[in-house]
Amino acid sequence: MTTHELISLCKRSDRRGQKMLYERFITKMTRLCWRYVKDEEDTKDVLAEAFIKIFQHVKNFDFHDEVGLEAWLKRIVVNQSLMFLRKNRNLVRAINIEDNHLLLIAPVEIELHAEDLYKLILELPLGYRTVFNLYVIEGYSHKEIAEQLTISESASRSQLTHARQRLMTLLSKNT
Repeated sequence: MTTHELISLCKRSDRRGQKMLYERFITKMTRLCWRYVKDEEDTKDVLAEAFIKIFQHVKNFDFHDEVGLEAWLKRIVVNQSLMFLRKNRNLVRAINIEDNHLLLIAPVEIELHAEDLYKLILELPLGYRTVFNLYVIEGYSHKEIAEQLTISESASRSQLTHARQRLMTLLSKNT
C-alpha cells in the first residue's frame, strides 16, 4: 500500500490504516521521543498522546510525499515531548540550573559511530539535551527554540554552548 493510500485511509478514521501508519513510523518516532523524554514509560505515554493527535489532525494534513509526512509526524512528537517536559516542570528546572563545572577542551578527532554519539547525547542533562536536539538535530533556530521552551534566545544559545562543551568532555573521556 502506498503512503498516499495509507493517509487516505487514516483521513477516513480507518483503524486498519491507523494501525499501519503507527507500525510504519513507531520505531523512528520512539527514538525521536526518547532523545527528549529518556524514560521508557514516559516515552510510551508521550507517543500515545502524539499518535492520538496525529489521528485527530490527519484530516487537515495535505499529503505531498513521505518526507513531508515524516516531518509533520516529527513536529507533533517533538511538540508532545516538550509539552510533557514542561508539564512535569523538568525542563524549566533543567534549563535554570547553571553548571559551573564545565571544561573547555580542544576539539577531539575520533572515529565515532552514530549510535555512540546518540548514547553520549542521552547523557547530557535534560536542558542541554533538549536544546541540542532541537537546534542541531531538528534544525530549529534559537528564536524558535526560545518560543517553544518559553526561554530567552540567549538562554537557548547558552544551553547549546554548554551542551557542546559537555559533549566534548564526554567524547574526551570515551576516547
